[in-house]
Amino acid sequence: MVIVTQKTCEELVQIAEAVHNGQISSEQAEYLSGQRLELGLIRLQYLDTMHQILDTRIQKDTRPGSEKQGLRPPGPSYSSKHRE
Repeated sequence: MVIVTQKTCEELVQIAEAVHNGQISSEQAEYLSGQRLELGLIRLQYLDTMHQILDTRIQKDTRPGSEKQGLRPPGPSYSSKHRE
């Protein structure tokens, strides 16, 4: 999550520099900043959701009486179907 936050900050710095250098207007910068912030938020929400899913699976797999199969990556048939 830190990487996502850093990337968003770097993008905002680039936008601010572009305004300072006269490459874009302040209106364009406002729009672009909003877009970058929204995208950063979506990325963070995605990572949080993935974390919750993994946490739920781990808790389910470690309950007494459950089969401890663990988390496995999808097999070759899964990855080959989704590459097409």
